Amino acid sequence: VTRRALITVQFCVSIFVVVCTLFMSKQINFVLNQSLGFDKDNLLVVPLRDSIAFKNQDVLKNELLKDPRITSITAAADVMGMGVGSGIMFGEGRDGEMVQHGGILALFVGDDYLETMGLTLLKGRDFQTGPKADVDGTYILNESAVKLMGWSANPLGKKMTFWGGNNPGQVIGVVNDFNVNALYQGIDPMVIVKGHWDTGYLQIRLTGDDLPGVIQHVQEKWSQHDASPFEYFFLDQRFNEQYKEDRAQNQLLSALSTICIFISLLGLIGLSAFNATQRTKEIGVRKVLGANVPDIILLLSRNTLGLVVLSSLLMIPPSWWAVTTRLKTFVYRSPIDYSLYVIVTLLALGLVGITISF
Repeated sequence: VTRRALITVQFCVSIFVVVCTLFMSKQINFVLNQSLGFDKDNLLVVPLRDSIAFKNQDVLKNELLKDPRITSITAAADVMGMGVGSGIMFGEGRDGEMVQHGGILALFVGDDYLETMGLTLLKGRDFQTGPKADVDGTYILNESAVKLMGWSANPLGKKMTFWGGNNPGQVIGVVNDFNVNALYQGIDPMVIVKGHWDTGYLQIRLTGDDLPGVIQHVQEKWSQHDASPFEYFFLDQRFNEQYKEDRAQNQLLSALSTICIFISLLGLIGLSAFNATQRTKEIGVRKVLGANVPDIILLLSRNTLGLVVLSSLLMIPPSWWAVTTRLKTFVYRSPIDYSLYVIVTLLALGLVGITISF
């Protein structure tokens, strides 16, 4: 009885850990493949660390765009996934007065930002370039910011300004909602503003062809215009680093589940050998009476297989609670696939059957 109780506890722990590991793997894959509202793939980001790099960005941009492996280039004060500052904005109210709104993210960008980032312009126009380029007083909002301001009917032309009356202007466009941070949280109201920054990041959209070659090309052009060290990273890699702790925890759970399964199978081998020894005479009699090896294996494993099924049933409530509690940290959640319980139970039964047969 003690041996069976110990084996049952080991199976319970093993099944609990395996189920939690599979659910979290599914959630991590879900958020990594979730649409963010912009294109984070094949985007090379080069930090502009000093004023020299910042002043030379237009010249560098024109030279780099001659390469067919580069489709577009922009610059911004911040990078998606690395934190975008928030502040207080004032927007035109129903009666024409300026109404205060807090918690709005402000992203300061250069030319061609919408195109390079893959954002969709829903209303209005993009920032104008060329001789009549927009410099001050123009704002592009995402859908959440439009709702927050109460301008769902017609946001174009509405007056806006920063705290203290800085950069008074109007709304010229609306883009789709997009995630600037990890999917632990939802979409924030966002205001995209032209200019008003002196350091940041050059963001280069690549075709994806010959990545080592195009990186070397960018480095060569960079060295011609700036003496500072050339640094770069890819946006998708940096964005996914926000889930580094989740992946580390899942790897730890995977290792723990392997150890639990190994210990359970060792205990099962001991229990099976003990049962076989205790029932040696019975087995001999059954063989004399015509029982074959599969019949004897089924005889010895029947009770143990029942323990596996019992362990699976016992672990459904606690594993469901643990998984749902962990998923509450994400705004975007993978649907719970209850078939994983069945799959884990069948896998456990298979391993037990093989172990006892051995």
